[in-house]
Formats: sequence, C-alpha cells, structure tokens
Amino acid sequence: MKYDTRETGARIRDMRTKLGLTQEQMAEELNVSPKHIGNIETGTRSASIDLLVDIALMLDVSLDYLILGREPGAEATKQKIREAIDLLMELEDSL
Repeated sequence: MKYDTRETGARIRDMRTKLGLTQEQMAEELNVSPKHIGNIETGTRSASIDLLVDIALMLDVSLDYLILGREPGAEATKQKIREAIDLLMELEDSL
C-alpha cells in the first residue's frame, strides 16, 4: 500500500462535500488558500502532515482513512469474520 495524493485528495473532496463545505470555507478554517485546497483535492500537491492532521480532525476521520483509505476498524472486523468462519467450520466438522 502506498500513499497516493490523488486518492487522498478524492477522499478529502468527498468528505468535504458530504459535510456541505466549500473549498473556501475549508480553506478559511484551516488558514490556507482555496487554491491550496483545490490542489490537494486534485492530487496536484500533497498536504503537510500538520495540515493532514487538521483536515482529519475537521472532517472527523482518521489519518489512516484519509491517507490510506482504510475504513475504521476494518482489520478488527476482518479478524472477527475469520474467527467466525473457523468456528462454523469446526461446527460443520462435528456434525
């Protein structure tokens, strides 16, 4: 898995629009220019880690989701599913 500025930008844009925020509103809140937000959202420029932290807090998402696209708790959920499958297979074998 690698950091992709375009994918990160797309996630930021999607979350921003879901919250009903314009690029101008987001930029003002984060003390950057609307053009900088636009460049981040298109993947033309990368945001600093400090700005990514502020964006994640503003959008109420984890950095893991913002940067890598990992859904919250995805790994824990996958592990629980594996465990449930193992238990079901053991139950099937015992029948």
